Amino acid sequence: MIKQLYINNRKVFLKTINEDTIPDKYIYQLYDLLSDYPQDNELTFTVYKFFDRNPEYLDYYKFSKSTGLSVQVVKEIFNSRPKRVYFPLANQEYSDIASAYVFSLRSKTKKFSFSEKTDLKNIKKLLETKGIKNDFFVLFDKNFAQRSYLLSVACSLFLPDYVLNSYAFTGEINSEGEIFDVGFIRQKEKITEEKGLRLISPKDVDHIDEIIYYLGDKPIDIPFLQLSNKTEEEALISIEKLSEKIREKSPFFDLKKLEKFFNINREDLLLITGFLPQISKEDLKEENEWIKTIKTFEEKLKNIYSKISRKKRILHFAGSVSSLSFGMGIKFGAKKPVIIYHYQADEYFPVMDLSDDEKIRQIKQIKNQTDLLEVKYLKKKIGSEDLAVAVWTASHNPFGDVLKYCENKSCDVVGIKLKDNQGNLPISDKKLWVDIVNQIYSVLNNLKNERYRRFHFFISSPVAVSFALGMSVGHFINGTVYNKNNQYFPVFEIEDSRIRSIF
Repeated sequence: MIKQLYINNRKVFLKTINEDTIPDKYIYQLYDLLSDYPQDNELTFTVYKFFDRNPEYLDYYKFSKSTGLSVQVVKEIFNSRPKRVYFPLANQEYSDIASAYVFSLRSKTKKFSFSEKTDLKNIKKLLETKGIKNDFFVLFDKNFAQRSYLLSVACSLFLPDYVLNSYAFTGEINSEGEIFDVGFIRQKEKITEEKGLRLISPKDVDHIDEIIYYLGDKPIDIPFLQLSNKTEEEALISIEKLSEKIREKSPFFDLKKLEKFFNINREDLLLITGFLPQISKEDLKEENEWIKTIKTFEEKLKNIYSKISRKKRILHFAGSVSSLSFGMGIKFGAKKPVIIYHYQADEYFPVMDLSDDEKIRQIKQIKNQTDLLEVKYLKKKIGSEDLAVAVWTASHNPFGDVLKYCENKSCDVVGIKLKDNQGNLPISDKKLWVDIVNQIYSVLNNLKNERYRRFHFFISSPVAVSFALGMSVGHFINGTVYNKNNQYFPVFEIEDSRIRSIF
């Protein structure tokens, strides 16, 4: 009866099975249909779902006999949860979204789907080249003739579930992971967008490894540049230069693909300021341009991180104003991974790799040994509770100007400088850059443990050092940070809640 209903009125048959209104005495005929019509994806998927919903009717051995699958594989299929991945179907008159349900198997199988799609063997070979020994099995919820489904199945085996919920994939793929063109891309893009999904196609990628880089479990690289007094064209050239450096570590990184996969565009990655004005002490409490810029930095990072919410993100940061970067480092905090760059000879160089928790801790460890630094009091007054700290690791010596600024103020003055490499830190020695930041932080911690209640920071350092020092200092010191135009002026207070890190 049920088999005849399928032959005479397939639509009514599928409705009957989906609504679980099939009489018990006809359920055994479902096994015959699996055996007789394995190429009907919609039928086999409907029968699978029926038995999955009603396991009391499932006979593993009958299912095995009717499908040619081993009993062990059948048990795995019904006792595990598949990954669902979307792929578009399209021709001149029709478009739709189909789903593949992909099971990862511990058992070996020669059949990868009910419909004996031989192209799936390419994916099996691809898994072997990646060192993955598990087999897989695929169910499809719609009928189709194209081979463009292959990329979606491959992606399901390498990507997490939460990614598969948001994307659709179309493309052919070979056993080496190379991705090839398929037809009706425009129609597929339209139907995918209508369904609220983002389509990845051969227009976007050439190899499965690119998709794994952007959507897999490993970290994604995010460039971010703070630039001053640059045109839009100059800024775009600069972000491309930083991207070139990222590609030395991550060959698949590309700004256009960052936008394709995550809707993060170049404007999201750039913070361009004009000339930041000199302000007064009274302006510190107002929404001045320095505070606004640091808050804009926060908003841009929040936007970027929200678009890549469940994947580890490594920020690649480069700035242009030392005191501002110190504030950005405070705002960024010491919990998120970052690689910090130094700009030299029209090129960006990574000088501090703080891309995981252990590396970040290196800048915050308190050490008694500060052999890279020379620390001395430039001015000392008995009983002073304010301390001016002049940090000199760049070429410009700030000590004289700081002493002049503090001449009539009731504060001690400490100078911190390098013993070697003053203003000429070797860009190849990343450990040295990290050690310098760590030792400056250790000195500040020791000074805090003396009588001083408030610090005043005057920083003549490469931007990379300033940003990392801001990360390490955070909010454990109360103090004011200064910038120099013709003379020093305050730009923000460390304890200001507006620059407190939320990250």
